[in-house]
Amino acid sequence: MQQIPRAAAPPAPKAPGRGLATLVAAAFFMEFLDGTALATALPAIGHDFGIAPADANVAITAYLLAVTMGIPASSWLAERFGARRVFCTAIAVFTLASLLCSLSPGIWELTAFRALQGFGGALMVPVGTLVVLRDTPKEQLFRATAYLVWPGLVAPVLAPLVGGMLTQYLSWHWIFLVNLPLGAAAFLAALRLVPRGGHDRSRRMDWPGLALATLGVGAFVVGLELLSGHGGGAEG
Repeated sequence: MQQIPRAAAPPAPKAPGRGLATLVAAAFFMEFLDGTALATALPAIGHDFGIAPADANVAITAYLLAVTMGIPASSWLAERFGARRVFCTAIAVFTLASLLCSLSPGIWELTAFRALQGFGGALMVPVGTLVVLRDTPKEQLFRATAYLVWPGLVAPVLAPLVGGMLTQYLSWHWIFLVNLPLGAAAFLAALRLVPRGGHDRSRRMDWPGLALATLGVGAFVVGLELLSGHGGGAEG
C-alpha cells in the first residue's frame, strides 16, 4: 500500500536579526538620552541667549510635549505608509532637527526645533518597537522586549554626565551635534536592515479619537510641568 506523503509543516516565523534589534535599541537610546541631557546645559543656554536658566526650560517642555503628543499617531502612520518608511523618516527628522537646534539663534527657535526633534523621536520609539516585535515568535517576545527596554533604563543615568561634560568642555551645541553622525549611521543601517512592506493604503484614522488622545496627553504633560514649576517656586 502506497503511503501518502505528509504535508510539509509551515516554516516557523523568522525572528528579527540581532542587527535590527540593536539598531532600534540604539535609536531608543539616542532619543532618551537627548530628552534629558539638555537639562544640565540650561545655565549655559540662558547665558548665551540672555535669559534666566529657568526660562530656557521651555525647550525641554516642548520636546517632551511633542514626544507624548506624537506617539498616538505613530501606529497609524506605520500601518498606512509602512514601518520602514516611517522609521527612516523619523530618524531623518530627528537628525535634521538636531542640526537646527545647534544652529538656533534664540530660545524660541530652539524651542521650535526641539519640538520638531521630539516629533521625530515620537515616531522612532513605537515604530521601532513594531518593526522588531511584529515578526518575533511568541516564545521570544519577552527576550526581545527586555532587549529594547535597556535604553530607557541606562540613558537617564548617563544623560546628566554626558550633557555636563559636553557643555563644560565643548559647548551645549554639542549635545545636538553628536546626533549627526549617529543619526546618519542609523539612517543608513535602517535602509539596509528594516524590511519593506507591511503597509495598508486603505487604513483609516480615527481623527476624533486621535485629537482627543493627543490633547489629553498634551494637557497632562503641561499640567505636570506647571505643578513642577509651582512646587519649585514655593520651595524657593
